Amino acid sequence: MDVVMIASTNGKGEFTTEKRDTQISKIMIDGAVEDANKVVVNIKAKVSARTWQTLRDGLIFTDARWLKDFRRGLVELGLPQRLASKVKYSTKERQTRLHVGLELTANKKDLPLLEEFFVRRIRVTEAAA
Repeated sequence: MDVVMIASTNGKGEFTTEKRDTQISKIMIDGAVEDANKVVVNIKAKVSARTWQTLRDGLIFTDARWLKDFRRGLVELGLPQRLASKVKYSTKERQTRLHVGLELTANKKDLPLLEEFFVRRIRVTEAAA
């Protein structure tokens, strides 16, 4: 199932002045890293090319409103607020032409809850290598 949510830019990011609603047509997991106490889930949000063109509109990944809206969308899909609030822009893969890179860092004890949300509830796919 593709996830659809709307996240809006406020035009105050470092790399765009566009104020626009963007449609997120898919959420993908691009791997996860675990250590003794935490897990970092790498997330790719696919932005519809009908609503955002990176070459024309700029980069989303520093826009605070878009991130706030994305987190709110995750909560609406069933992710607990305390975990959604930990989603941030990725420092590893910020943005490509069609994807915004994000990451969620959580306590390892939250791994079953994250699996329940991403795998069973919204059925995200793994990102292609």
